[in-house]
Amino acid sequence: MNAKQFYELVQSGTRPVIEITQEYDEGADIGMRMRALSISIDDPESQYACYIIKCDLKEFENYNEPFEKANWYDKNGQPTLKWRETGFYPRDGITELYLNVNDVDDIESALFKVVEENTIYNEYVQSESKLPYVVWLEDRVKLLQFCCRELEHKQLKTKVL
Repeated sequence: MNAKQFYELVQSGTRPVIEITQEYDEGADIGMRMRALSISIDDPESQYACYIIKCDLKEFENYNEPFEKANWYDKNGQPTLKWRETGFYPRDGITELYLNVNDVDDIESALFKVVEENTIYNEYVQSESKLPYVVWLEDRVKLLQFCCRELEHKQLKTKVL
């Protein structure tokens, strides 16, 4: 999945669970999970434009604990604290991830992957559709409505006979 597809997914109202796949300087360690709540673009016209992804860590605090590493250094240069043990860990569980708009064709190679089991969304990804997620969903709903009408029509026809 590329960054634009992820942007459209979150903008559509989906709140996917993501897992950190790369080292990230802002606190989250590889393997940690969080739920994406919202996404915006900072300075969209700039070559340095980036997606700002607001995420919630709260529901994954127990899950994330084994992935946390002591990578915050003391005055002697020793890694002694985990992110959660610092004053930088968000006590409300809300954090932000930053993803450069121009550098990302594959978000997994850049920072994270989507891990939430969502069969409809997985169908969308597997379809390799070029349509935005919401448009793809609307097309699926239209197809479902058509199939339901056809089924009702056949049932009425059978009752008449």
